[in-house]
Amino acid sequence: KVKSKNYLLKAYNLKGNEVLSMGFDSQCDKVRSTKDQLIVINENNCYLYNYYGTLKFKNDFGGGVTDLIPTDKNGEYILLNDTSSEVIQLK
Repeated sequence: KVKSKNYLLKAYNLKGNEVLSMGFDSQCDKVRSTKDQLIVINENNCYLYNYYGTLKFKNDFGGGVTDLIPTDKNGEYILLNDTSSEVIQLK
């Protein structure tokens, strides 16, 4: 049940069954889905959630974030912002 959240994110599997319904307060500019996580991005922040709705990572990158792209390596991402890109490794 979603309580006092401004936004609702729902995810579905390929059969059309809902696998996640989650409320959150942050506005998002982009949502990226992988086989085991959702990446929610806005201008300043990136959030990684699993399909149980558990927040696995949150960071304020200070503005200009345009995307966070997972690589083939576990926990490694390419962070894109307005002027550069950077490879980051999450623990």
